[in-house]
Amino acid sequence: MGAADAQLDQAVIASFTTNSVGKSWYSLLVTRRSDRPNADPFAALSPSPRQIIESLSSAKWAELTALVDQMDSHEGSFGSWVQPERIDQNTMVLVYTTMGPLFKKVFDFAYANGLVLPFDWMNWLETEGKQTRIDRTDQLASLTLEETLGLVTAIFRTDRFNEGALLEAFDNRTIPTLLRHLLTFRPS
Repeated sequence: MGAADAQLDQAVIASFTTNSVGKSWYSLLVTRRSDRPNADPFAALSPSPRQIIESLSSAKWAELTALVDQMDSHEGSFGSWVQPERIDQNTMVLVYTTMGPLFKKVFDFAYANGLVLPFDWMNWLETEGKQTRIDRTDQLASLTLEETLGLVTAIFRTDRFNEGALLEAFDNRTIPTLLRHLLTFRPS
């Protein structure tokens, strides 16, 4: 263990998991590092997470509510895995995921309405010790609006670096759960 590792307040926990269709991924929980500043990564955002939420029209809130209800009643996977395919002797298309119709609607809604924030989500996950999987609904009670959108952002953006991470977050109900929690922040 190096000097930087010694500064961890708690251990880094990684687990290797295999999902129902045989795909494997790592779940990583990084705890707060004592050597990093705790600057608010959301403070410099313009518009702020609060302004984004307040700018959503009644029609957009109704659309989000309908999407969350559809996700809650959805059975099966929200997408699929496309198996590797050999094109020729020297070329192969690697395994990748595709979005099902509901997944695509939620994905497009999140980006079109600013729910995926432009902030340093990787550093935030590391310094704040956030998990990107919600296993119990009681974990949501303490999430702020910023943390909720931060987790949505981190999960959506992680898929760029970990094929299938976003599909898994839909299938294990993390995204539906976070978006259901986001509905609690609807302005009166």
